[in-house]
Amino acid sequence: MGKEFDSQYTGLFAFGLVDLSLVTVLASYLWRVAINDELHMALRVTAGVVAAPVLLSKYILGLSLMLALSLPVYGYHQIAKNFSEIKTDPEPIAEINPEEQEHTEADLSGLSEFCSI
Repeated sequence: MGKEFDSQYTGLFAFGLVDLSLVTVLASYLWRVAINDELHMALRVTAGVVAAPVLLSKYILGLSLMLALSLPVYGYHQIAKNFSEIKTDPEPIAEINPEEQEHTEADLSGLSEFCSI
């Protein structure tokens, strides 16, 4: 093994990421065979025995990686959130003069007459 690409390679065979992902895909297809009621029982048992450990280890590895990486990802999220918030002082609200207030009320009454048509 390992001599497919280099005939002088003398090291150990190593699985690549593509090979490992294909193993899990094949295991999921085998699991579908294992739960198919229309197939022979011996074939179903064999497929289940091969697929179950692969799928179980995939789920355990995925869960452990998710739990291990959740705190660093959450910490990065909190740090990025603190830097992205723009802190500005709110603008003071200008006080309205009584003359302007009467003018705005008159404008609103004219608007309400226009909308009631």
